[in-house]
Amino acid sequence: MREIESAQATRITFGGREFINFSSNDYLGLAAHPAIGRAACEAVEQFGVGSGASRLICGSLQPHHELEAALAKWFDTGAALVFSTGFAAAQGMLTSLLGQGDVVIIDKKAHASMIDAARLSGVTMRTFRHNDLENLEKVLQWAADRRGRVLVATETVFSMDGSRAP
Repeated sequence: MREIESAQATRITFGGREFINFSSNDYLGLAAHPAIGRAACEAVEQFGVGSGASRLICGSLQPHHELEAALAKWFDTGAALVFSTGFAAAQGMLTSLLGQGDVVIIDKKAHASMIDAARLSGVTMRTFRHNDLENLEKVLQWAADRRGRVLVATETVFSMDGSRAP
């Protein structure tokens, strides 16, 4: 494993040298943001360094609920749910929205977590060529003849190559 010698940011130190960081998932640059660091320190003082259990058991802390309420307000929706990882979000979203008899159509360059979630949910899964809306339309026409719900799943910024959804 490579050891990074600095905070995650647009530039990182590795082997005593500074590099531009094209590998991080910290797209918004929040991992080393001073305000986030201060808020994290305050939260550690009040709530400790971990929740102690999954949210379903006894680990659903006040900051979780405050964040979800703020997100729901920001997006003007009834509720929001925050997941611990992108993998968990894909799993939770697809398996809760879809089931047997439904169809999910996924961009070919979507993260493996979406593919795994589709397989776990028991849906019929189809893919379309990366960012190809004409190909997506053909797959949607195929799906229109099937029973059940149809969901198109894609990423906004693709983790594999940095491209963006149209």
